[in-house]
Amino acid sequence: NVINIELPSLSERISDIPLLAQHFLKEVCEEAGKSVRGFSDEAVAAMQRYPWPGNVRELQNVIERAVLLGKSDVIR
Repeated sequence: NVINIELPSLSERISDIPLLAQHFLKEVCEEAGKSVRGFSDEAVAAMQRYPWPGNVRELQNVIERAVLLGKSDVIR
């Protein structure tokens, strides 16, 4: 432990959530060959309210699941 880096939890950085979600959305769509345009305002608000105990990895998994199981071009 030469350098300790303190990083607040995702629930303390809610302004980062839309940017991270968009990044993961693009990544998953490219890998899966799916075409999802983005998130509804309600979906973004729900993601920002959720406490994300699993932090960024949990957010990534939720986005991947939504893309793979969704039937719309917008995640609601």
